[in-house]
Amino acid sequence: MKYEKKRYILVYHEMHDDYKELEREIKSRVKDLFGAIGLKFIDFRLVKLETNFFIVRCNNKHVDDVLFALSSMKPKDSTFLPIKVSGTIKKLERIMADFIQIQKS
Repeated sequence: MKYEKKRYILVYHEMHDDYKELEREIKSRVKDLFGAIGLKFIDFRLVKLETNFFIVRCNNKHVDDVLFALSSMKPKDSTFLPIKVSGTIKKLERIMADFIQIQKS
């Protein structure tokens, strides 16, 4: 089996949900849009959750599908704002740390 490349997406949000509930809501939206087979090919996973930020992992061929699903979601009193797409988590963690430091000052 060929190794599939992954991409990571840094997303800003203003909700304060728990990890499992947030992942379930996003997976449900992706499944509604692309079906169960599409969800399997997208290989969506919530990797990291911080205050007002989270990082999701997906297949590199389906980044646009995940971005569409995130932008079309209507969570309670908030929206999801994708900030950056990267091939590594480290780069997104640095960007996230910069945003958090700016918010504190």
